[in-house]
Amino acid sequence: MLQAALLWHKKFRSDLEFVGHQHVFNPCDPCIPNKMIDGKQHTISFHPDDIMAIHVSSLTNNNFADWLDSMCGHCGEAKQTGGNFHRHLAMHFDFGHRGQVRIHMKDHIESMLDNFPIQFAPEDSAPAPTPADLHATGTSSKLPPKEAESFRAFVAKAFFLGKRVRPNIQLAVATLSTRVKDPNQDDQGKLLPLMVFLSKTRNDELILSADRLDIVCCFVDTAFAVHPDFKSHTAGAMTLGCSCILNGSHKQKLNTRSSTKAKLVGTDDMSQLVFWTKLFMEAQGCKIEHKVLCQDNKSAVLLLENGKRRITV
Repeated sequence: MLQAALLWHKKFRSDLEFVGHQHVFNPCDPCIPNKMIDGKQHTISFHPDDIMAIHVSSLTNNNFADWLDSMCGHCGEAKQTGGNFHRHLAMHFDFGHRGQVRIHMKDHIESMLDNFPIQFAPEDSAPAPTPADLHATGTSSKLPPKEAESFRAFVAKAFFLGKRVRPNIQLAVATLSTRVKDPNQDDQGKLLPLMVFLSKTRNDELILSADRLDIVCCFVDTAFAVHPDFKSHTAGAMTLGCSCILNGSHKQKLNTRSSTKAKLVGTDDMSQLVFWTKLFMEAQGCKIEHKVLCQDNKSAVLLLENGKRRITV
């Protein structure tokens, strides 16, 4: 399957670049080609069998759909959907609100809840998707193989959901993902608040907008040595003036000796997203004038600004 997807990508990219279209691919994302048509940018986002084309003129998109059908129609009709509502890569997009896009995966959540072994009552509620002892491993017995497989499946489904439209569950998912290799009864219990939270917030949507396209602002924080192996946890959010366009929550890959050093590692982790976003946005035609990274540890700020003092004897 991976080889088939790669071959499809190479063929489709070659067609877009050389066969009558001359699209230019964003160097930071091999699935985002662009082309200026009638003075306006035509942007395509694609994945095998799932393509979203954006242009102010519906005629341009219709011509692109006709070209797709001429190139690939022998394998099956290229079905086109216009207007403000679209489904792309399991996400539902609503462009009907001026200045913003609303995205949800309600059907994915419904499928998770329907297939979960426990069915929740309307009065069941969870104020947050994370219990107080989220990072503790516990001393309970290991899950039987069948239950362990189910645990891994639902953590993977939640990971898919959190990365796309539900950033508010990323902390829970990131921690539970560290337990999928050898889960126990305590881990299964920590999955329950997440599922209850999704049940109560199944209709929530991710609303994205931007009031400035020349400033990238990133906020990062780190919890020191909260994991059982004493590794820290980093979380961050990035905005273009309003709403979080990128979010991250992950366990750090190395041990640190202090909260200051943990925050330095977290800042370095998130700074990569800042630089990638700058390069991506500029390749899309938006000049980034300022990059701002905010974090709350004074010692880490001073080290980042001044470097480490060197003493020679």
